[in-house]
Amino acid sequence: MKGVGDRMRVVVLGLLLVFMLVGQAGADDLNVYWKDGLRADSEDGAFKIKFGGRIMLDMAWFDVDAALDDEEDPLDEAVEFRRARLYFSGTICDAVEFKAQYDFDASEADLIGIEAAAVFGPVSVQGEYIMAAVQSDASGDPDFAGYSVEASYFFTGEHRRYKLSEGAFDRVKPSQNLMADGGFGAVQLTARYSSVDLTNGAIEGGEMDDITVGINWYLNPNTRVMLNYVTADVDGVGEADIIQTRFQIDF
Repeated sequence: MKGVGDRMRVVVLGLLLVFMLVGQAGADDLNVYWKDGLRADSEDGAFKIKFGGRIMLDMAWFDVDAALDDEEDPLDEAVEFRRARLYFSGTICDAVEFKAQYDFDASEADLIGIEAAAVFGPVSVQGEYIMAAVQSDASGDPDFAGYSVEASYFFTGEHRRYKLSEGAFDRVKPSQNLMADGGFGAVQLTARYSSVDLTNGAIEGGEMDDITVGINWYLNPNTRVMLNYVTADVDGVGEADIIQTRFQIDF
């Protein structure tokens, strides 16, 4: 449980920074409000803090061919509370930025990746290559790799915004939130091709290629409903068809 202990130390350090923030700014000088998460800023803007997180609930249905069903353990339909993540970030003395995050479903692995993306109005394309170096003495510290290429299109005219400060796409903000002034939210069509190789060292996880098409419905900047159809091919084993849904709250 070394990894859990390390992450807890990060969280404790972050809490100490928060107490420093409150002590320096003074409780009476903090402006507390909600904006995509709970925030607190000092009057002069020198001290800022944000509390946020992510909660995911996944559901999946499988239809596999006879070859894959005989080779692998049975794939049962399932509902899973997949992940809960909490974080807090901010600025101290208008100079030091910090972020502490705890993922309740984290694992012991180092990830190395490279990605590129482009946005053309409501259309976006993105590609990524990632390698995972797993820390496991019993398996000889194997390395796994995978890549994906995807494209998306917003029927409702929105576009994805890239945050250079975080090296990631920002949350989607619908032009009109659901139920707000007759709005319907944002609707996005997506398609992706991906490949993963899980055979290395003492691990014989195999290789898999899959194609995904899906639709995302953003009710507002914090709530998303996803529906995906996936066709997957496990090299030398068999094929599977998968339907996935996710209800996500992000704050």
